[in-house]
Amino acid sequence: MGVLVWTLLGALIGALAGLIMPERPVGCATTVSVCIVGAVFVGFLGRFIGLYESVNSMLGWLLPILGAVGILAVYRVTRGKFRS
Repeated sequence: MGVLVWTLLGALIGALAGLIMPERPVGCATTVSVCIVGAVFVGFLGRFIGLYESVNSMLGWLLPILGAVGILAVYRVTRGKFRS
């Protein structure tokens, strides 16, 4: 159940980010994908280190959202640095 919730949260955050701050060379699909990866990764990490037990807790919702936004920010900052 948790992975489904994290995936949906990541997709929602990615879609909103793609609408608010569109990226022409990359597109909305990449933004959504990066946010899904961030939400799922931080969701697993939070449960693995014992920050929360259930997705129904406040941290179970907040950490994947912050993970999606954080991974998207890192992606956008570093994306231009590795292009030739």
